[in-house]
Amino acid sequence: MILTLALVLSAGCKTEEGGCDPGTSPDCDAATVTTITSDTPDPSVIGQVVHVDFDVAGSSGTPPGNVEVTVDDAGLESCSVPASAGGCDIK
Repeated sequence: MILTLALVLSAGCKTEEGGCDPGTSPDCDAATVTTITSDTPDPSVIGQVVHVDFDVAGSSGTPPGNVEVTVDDAGLESCSVPASAGGCDIK
């Protein structure tokens, strides 16, 4: 069985009020590129822990926020970590 991995970056904002104001917080509207760079072991079997490495690049370095990596079969297996972590384990 081949599984597809999907990932989403939910960027945070650097405002004291918790809101997102692009005028005062450039991270709110900065373009980012989020890429899965590797997954090991490959191939893997059902029930095996898979480590997924990812890269998040923004115009000002790694943006704040979390990356969620999800197995795209039913979306039940996932991991969510800060974007700066660079990887996580899906069990």
